[in-house]
Amino acid sequence: MLFRSSAIPEFFGDNMLANGHVFPFHQVGVGWHRFRLLNACNARWLDLSFVQENFAVPGEPLFGKAGKPVAANVSVWQIGTEGGLLPKPVMLVQNGLPLQQFLLGPAERADILVQFNAPAVGASPNIILYNVAGAPFPGGAPIFDWFVGNKNLPVPPTPGFGPNTRTIMQFRVSGVSPNPTPQIPAT
Repeated sequence: MLFRSSAIPEFFGDNMLANGHVFPFHQVGVGWHRFRLLNACNARWLDLSFVQENFAVPGEPLFGKAGKPVAANVSVWQIGTEGGLLPKPVMLVQNGLPLQQFLLGPAERADILVQFNAPAVGASPNIILYNVAGAPFPGGAPIFDWFVGNKNLPVPPTPGFGPNTRTIMQFRVSGVSPNPTPQIPAT
C-alpha cells in the first residue's frame, strides 16, 4: 500500500533569501521608500527590525552594551497586509525607537513605508533588515537559529558568509531619495 503526504512538513533552512539572493543589498537614498514584503518561509516566523551595521564586521549588526542590536535611525509605517490597505496606517518605528513588534508569519505580507535618515557621524551608512524570531516560533531551538555568536551550532557561521537566519537584507544609504515625502493619511 502506498501512502502519499499531502502536506510538506516544516523546514528551517540555514540562510534567508530576499529577492532570490542570500545577503542581498539595496541602494537607497535618505528619505521615504515603499516596500512590499512577503514571508515566503515554509514555517519560520519573522520578527523584523532595522538595525545598524557594524563597521568592523560588514553584513553583521552592531551590538550594544546589553548584547542587543543597535536600532537604526529609521521610521516605519505599515500601510497594508495581504488583505489590502489597512483602515489606518500603523507606526511601527519612530526615529529608531520601536513602538511595537513587526511580526510576519509564513505567507503573510506587509506593505510598509520606511524613512531612512542620514547616518550619525561615525556610524555605518548601512542598515540591516534583521530577524530575531526563534524557530519554531515563539520559543525556538538553538539548532535552527544560525547567526554569528551562536555557540550551540556544530559549525560556527562566518561573518558575512553565513549560514545566517537573522540577517535578511542590507540597505546602503547614500544621497537623497528621489521619492517625495508622502502625506500619510489618518485613514
